[in-house]
Amino acid sequence: MEITKKITIRCPQDRYINLKEKLEKLNMTQSEYLNTLIENDLKDNNVVLNQKELICAISKISTCINHLGENYPEDEDVMKLKEEVRSSWRILS
Repeated sequence: MEITKKITIRCPQDRYINLKEKLEKLNMTQSEYLNTLIENDLKDNNVVLNQKELICAISKISTCINHLGENYPEDEDVMKLKEEVRSSWRILS
């Protein structure tokens, strides 16, 4: 059984728009893109698996996604990202 963890990332509006355009060209979802980034980091041993550091990272990500939610309250992708952050917190708790 595979455990799915969801995360969200906060970024400036222009970067978010650029990312959405890039993903459309790549025919990828935001989740697929993030999974690819995480897999690449794991291969390079760049991901720190210390729970304390993960909590700090998820806190920062959560803040960023909440900011996106304020600017794009009706955006389905932002809503999905917010749910992914909630899932990350549930997994760590």
